[in-house]
Amino acid sequence: MRIEEHHVVGKTGRSEVCEDEIIANERFVAVVDGVTSPIAANTAGEQTPGKKAAARIREGLEGLPADIGAFECFRHLNTEIARIYWDEGSLEKARANPEYRCCASVIIYSCYRSELWMIGDCQALVGDRLITALKDAEALLAEVRAMFLESELLMGRTVDDLLKQDTGRAYIRELLIRQRLFQNRGANSPYSHFILDGFLDKPEQAMQVYRVPRSCRSLVLASDGYPYLKPTLRESEQALEEIIKKDPLCFRLFKSTKGVYDGNLSFDDRAYVRLHLG
Repeated sequence: MRIEEHHVVGKTGRSEVCEDEIIANERFVAVVDGVTSPIAANTAGEQTPGKKAAARIREGLEGLPADIGAFECFRHLNTEIARIYWDEGSLEKARANPEYRCCASVIIYSCYRSELWMIGDCQALVGDRLITALKDAEALLAEVRAMFLESELLMGRTVDDLLKQDTGRAYIRELLIRQRLFQNRGANSPYSHFILDGFLDKPEQAMQVYRVPRSCRSLVLASDGYPYLKPTLRESEQALEEIIKKDPLCFRLFKSTKGVYDGNLSFDDRAYVRLHLG
């Protein structure tokens, strides 16, 4: 296995606040997508909850043996995130209020087992096969935001106005917070979803495991900062640039819960790594 190309860039262009990471060693290659908090603002010098989660996952993954199984791996990583609350004395607050949790989506390639392990909404290309996990709640909120923004345009606002003040994002803010109530609650609701947040009780119910065929020579791992994942970094970047150029609010060609705001490079942080296998 060798890394052919890799790329990590934050939506603001500032690496210190980017919540995506690539982790690579001789045993594992992983993309970690730290989840942006719906309530916490970026305070100078203070790590965001998503960045804290990504950092703990990096620490936890680097110490694991090559032959560890998927379930054991994610139990360990979940415990690493739980340690954040223990260290900060915020365990009960995080338990009662999911919006305060440190969360991350993760996709891992186990070199020893030739397997992909995924929890959350990262994505991969195994050869030409796309693997992803879309959240129903996320798609619903993107549609609600899109409808609200369309109504704003009918009422006289412009796209430039809305890029400066995304009233659609403000409109769905309370639902973004309430969406956290559904995480790691099992499959009893169409809005349930799984993520690493320190409170994942049964990783075997939450994660997806894919066997990578021996015939596969190209493997791409990425965060959901790429709307359309392509076999090469250049193609993936070009697809993203097309969206940013034609639909910077991300409410028509590609519907998201946020757009590309003034001074930002994209609507989300992004990470991409392509591996050659064989």
